[in-house]
Amino acid sequence: MADKVILTQEDRELVHKISAEVSWGLPSWGGGVSSLATLEPEVLKYRASFFLRYPSAEFENGDSTILVKIPREHSMASIAEAVSSGEQLADRAFNEFRLLKEIDWLVKKLKLTELAAVQPLFYLPEWNAIVMEELPSQSLEEIANDLRTRMSIPGHFQLFEDTLCRAGQWLRVFHEVLGGWELQAFDGDDFLGKVDRKINQLAPLVGSQLDLASLRSRFAKQLELIDGVDIPHVQLHGDYFFKNILVTADRRVAGIDLYLQKWGPIYRDLSTLLTEIIEQKLKFTSLGFFVRRQNLIRSEKSVLEGYFSNEKYNGRVLYVCCGLDILTMWYWYEDRYSSLSGPESSAAALLRPRIRQYLYHVAENYLEHAQSAQLVE
Repeated sequence: MADKVILTQEDRELVHKISAEVSWGLPSWGGGVSSLATLEPEVLKYRASFFLRYPSAEFENGDSTILVKIPREHSMASIAEAVSSGEQLADRAFNEFRLLKEIDWLVKKLKLTELAAVQPLFYLPEWNAIVMEELPSQSLEEIANDLRTRMSIPGHFQLFEDTLCRAGQWLRVFHEVLGGWELQAFDGDDFLGKVDRKINQLAPLVGSQLDLASLRSRFAKQLELIDGVDIPHVQLHGDYFFKNILVTADRRVAGIDLYLQKWGPIYRDLSTLLTEIIEQKLKFTSLGFFVRRQNLIRSEKSVLEGYFSNEKYNGRVLYVCCGLDILTMWYWYEDRYSSLSGPESSAAALLRPRIRQYLYHVAENYLEHAQSAQLVE
């Protein structure tokens, strides 16, 4: 969700300069764009970026919307602060622009008709800004939150499954073609360190109500079995949540927000996607809705079929990664609820034990799946 932006005078001047440069550059770089309809864009602020949105730019084949994306750190409240932040955000922005260009070329070159791509137009180095054409779409998060999907209305849940399958396909293309796919040994000790950090964060919030030491021991046992196993490593997407997966009207799928890339096992991006499916149940059980267990299983199957097709994969590594993501999710909820006050705190006090028990149970289930999985299934 975008936050409301109150522009400073300096920000207004920057937006005017950026608008003028975009307007000047579009005829040369925009592939048939003749003009912007306005030089006063809608300004939106997200968790890690500002967007300037220019509706109704005139293209040769009709009107479209132009977006200018400027990355920011969460603490940066103004556009002026973001554009003067130095090399780190500049590198992040240019890397994302490069990847968007490569993905756009790849989807067109290989005629990947079930996938889509955001079309980047050009890069403005002075402002760390990516100029792109908006892809008419909705997020997978919006589709998942549609009550017709939740209630498994005939046809709607099947469309959700098909979209999850295509989300898996998009991620596979991203990993295999652009991620530098390489077999490497899985580092169990490093992974256990990540587990320990999450459990240490949870311990003061959970207290003695649940046996975190036992959960940690089960992680350690599974990690001993897979330590040193060769599995594919890539440059990860790093933020492959439903909100960063766009779905067009004809059900083509595109991933966005590629700035968090880091090297790691392919299963880390897959576990992000799979555990968000689990979180859908969490969100709506707290509101009285019921998400069928069989639908969770079908959803997971759709993602894995999209990514692996008929290939074998390492189920033990996959489910251990899912377990770690559940600990991360659990800490997010605990930390959020512990910071509330007033009436919200009273409501959280009722929900918190239920959510805590649910996520502990889910983490246990993932470790059971890891234990029963073959090294390569």
